[in-house]
Amino acid sequence: MRVTVDVDGGSLEALIKLLNIIHYTSMFPTRKVEMYKTRRGYHIVVRDLPISFSESILLRMTVGDDPERIWLDEICDDKPKQVLFTEKHGYKRQKLDIDKFIGWE
Repeated sequence: MRVTVDVDGGSLEALIKLLNIIHYTSMFPTRKVEMYKTRRGYHIVVRDLPISFSESILLRMTVGDDPERIWLDEICDDKPKQVLFTEKHGYKRQKLDIDKFIGWE
C-alpha cells in the first residue's frame, strides 16, 4: 500500500521516528520512501508497505498527518485517497535527500 503523510509545522520528532522505523527494521523490506519540503511542512510518500488501509490510517495519525486529510479519507468512499499536491498556489514542493535529512549517511 502507498501511504502519504502531510505534516505542517510543529515538531518533526514523530516524522523522524517513522522514517527511522521504516529504515532500520525489516518490517518493510521493499519500502520506497520519498520526502518533500513544502511551504508549511513536509510530505512523505512511502510505497509498497505491507499494511491495510486501516493500518495506514493509524500510522498517519501516529506521525501527525493532517487530521482533515485522514477524516476525509475515512468518510469519503467516492474520492481519491491520500491526495498530496505537488504544487499549490504557485509553490512547488522540493524533493529532499532523506539519508542526509535524517543523518543515515
